[in-house]
Amino acid sequence: MTRSRKYLLYIGAVVWAIAVTGAVLFAFFPYQKAFKLVFQDIAVSGRARISFVGAGTGFGKASASKIMVAHEGVEGKPFYEMEKVELVWNPLTLLKGSIRVSSHAFAYGGKVNIDVAGLPVFGNGTPVLNIRFAGVDLAKYPENTLPWFKVIRGAMNGMITKDVRFVDRGMEKGTFTLRIKDGELRGIAFKEDPKASLPFKEVLIEGRIKGGRWEAENVSIKGNAYVIRGAGVIQDAGDGAEINARLSYESSSQDGILAGKGTITISGNLWAPEISMAKEAGPRTVAEFEKSLFYQKYKVKSKRSAPLKSGGTGFSYIYRDEEDKGSEVELLLSPDPQKIESVSILWRSRPPAQPPRFTEAKEEFLKNLLLSFDAAMDTAGVVAFVQNQQDRRYPGGEDAMTREKIEKLTLHAGVTGQTLIVGISFLP
Repeated sequence: MTRSRKYLLYIGAVVWAIAVTGAVLFAFFPYQKAFKLVFQDIAVSGRARISFVGAGTGFGKASASKIMVAHEGVEGKPFYEMEKVELVWNPLTLLKGSIRVSSHAFAYGGKVNIDVAGLPVFGNGTPVLNIRFAGVDLAKYPENTLPWFKVIRGAMNGMITKDVRFVDRGMEKGTFTLRIKDGELRGIAFKEDPKASLPFKEVLIEGRIKGGRWEAENVSIKGNAYVIRGAGVIQDAGDGAEINARLSYESSSQDGILAGKGTITISGNLWAPEISMAKEAGPRTVAEFEKSLFYQKYKVKSKRSAPLKSGGTGFSYIYRDEEDKGSEVELLLSPDPQKIESVSILWRSRPPAQPPRFTEAKEEFLKNLLLSFDAAMDTAGVVAFVQNQQDRRYPGGEDAMTREKIEKLTLHAGVTGQTLIVGISFLP
């Protein structure tokens, strides 16, 4: 073999190696391709955008000073960032027909390692993706980025492992584990209290990946005085990812949003879910009522207690009618502070105005009141009954009103004089 032919072979090999390296980095750079494939499951199929700052390549390696993952659900800022990214791969693995790529990066004070094994050079193959998080300081994560909560704190560790199918993604399988210790969630988007905060000792989320479904089989949050457990699913719904999760909580404390026992449900669009909680029915006492979310939401103008002619004590709470500043709403609980058996709501109008109508605001007031006593109560049935009764007048007074049973309640409603009355009695 002549010297010129040798040079040509050497040059051809170098060119071939550079070409293959460039093609591999372009097609399989894990943050650009495989990493995006992971996040498009939970960031709504293809709606994640990857951008690089200070990217560079070399033989068998690549780097970037920063990589940002953006999403259309978060305006004006990335929802995830990595810094000082370094990627390496061994060209000799080309001889086996597949490539293994490893990369290291920093994210919010912690490390992120990504390993992609089995990237096919020719033909089909099923690469395996492994992402590990270590010591990620979530206190450095920007505030007001995600719709679920305003601030998250704590040290996160975890792992995501899945196979990556470029054709039939519905057949992908994997597992994930995320653990956050000694942190806090602030400004949780609870429907009942959007400003709620939740300090915790540990958050653990474990589950499986099945195609476009991320199934969190074990969700556990532990605090000083409470425990939350449950499960949930995130899945692609075609026009966006949806979440459906149900958690139960139990607290030894009688104060705060997690007092006692209850359930938390998370449902709807992943980027704008509805997070609501339902407190398990407990003793119907005056003290419990005055610690309820209803009592916190509706500010009392005045309150008093007085003996009732029928026996026992009536506990009266006066509220300003927000729809008519000159009118008032009275809430009457009776007959015992340790056992409330009856509740009456009296919306009063001043002459010559007509008696109040059962508007949406009054409907909301009634629903919130009922749920403060029993989170599983059939509020829809009660509301429908009151709507049917609001035009019926009873000159004989409240005692003459028609009674109806709905589950564990006896109801009456109607108009007497200038007052719309709703009465509720709890059955044993």
